Amino acid sequence: MSEIIKTKSLIGFATKAGKITFGTELTVGTVRKKGKKRVFLMLCASDAAPNTQKRAYDCGAYYDIPVKTLMLTVAELSAITGKSHPIAVIGIIDPGFAEAISRALETDISSPND
Repeated sequence: MSEIIKTKSLIGFATKAGKITFGTELTVGTVRKKGKKRVFLMLCASDAAPNTQKRAYDCGAYYDIPVKTLMLTVAELSAITGKSHPIAVIGIIDPGFAEAISRALETDISSPND
């Protein structure tokens, strides 16, 4: 299975399970709150606005949360999560999904192009 397809599937499963925060404001707010729904991984679309990417990376660095840029556009990320409005940043609030997505992304980055 292609690793990008695996990543898309894992994001879809996490969405169905309710283990994702959607959008920059909600994700950053959840990170700052650090309550019951702690964010374990932040994912940013490849074509997100520079200020949005900076905000996600700065927040991740400050709160020691990994932030990864996906090889997906805002439109693709929105479609995977089933949202009709643009989604540039999502937060994974389940440690199992966060670990699985991180591993899939690392494999995708390190493997040669098919």
